[in-house]
Amino acid sequence: MKASPTALIVDDEPDLAWALQQTLILDGWEVLVSHTGRAAIGQAMAAPVRIAFVDVKLPDMDGLDVARRIAELQPDAMVIMISGYYYPEDREVKEGLRQQLFAGFISKPFDLDEISRLAQHALGR
Repeated sequence: MKASPTALIVDDEPDLAWALQQTLILDGWEVLVSHTGRAAIGQAMAAPVRIAFVDVKLPDMDGLDVARRIAELQPDAMVIMISGYYYPEDREVKEGLRQQLFAGFISKPFDLDEISRLAQHALGR
C-alpha cells in the first residue's frame, strides 16, 4: 500500500489549523500540525513533507523565516504562505514570490477548495 503524502500546517490559530487539517485528510493527506515556528521546523527535520501551509505571523518566529527553513530542509516541498495581515498585492508578498521564498500565497479568510487545489498541484510537482 502506498503511503499518503504528508502536509504540514503551521498556524497559531487552532480552529483554522483544524479546518485545514480536516480538508487535507479528506483529500487523502497525512497531516502534521504545528502552532509555532520552532515546532514546525522540528517536524520538517523529522519527516518528508510534500506541501507546507505557513502562517506569516507566528508567536515565536516570523513565518517567512520558517518558510525559508522548511524550504532548506525539504527542497521538494511546496511552501504556501497564508496571512490575514498581508494581501497578494502587498510588496512583501510580491517580493517573496519573486525570490521564490514560497510557491504561493493565500489571504485569510480563504476557500477550503483553494487549499485542496494547491495540495493537488503539489502532488504533480
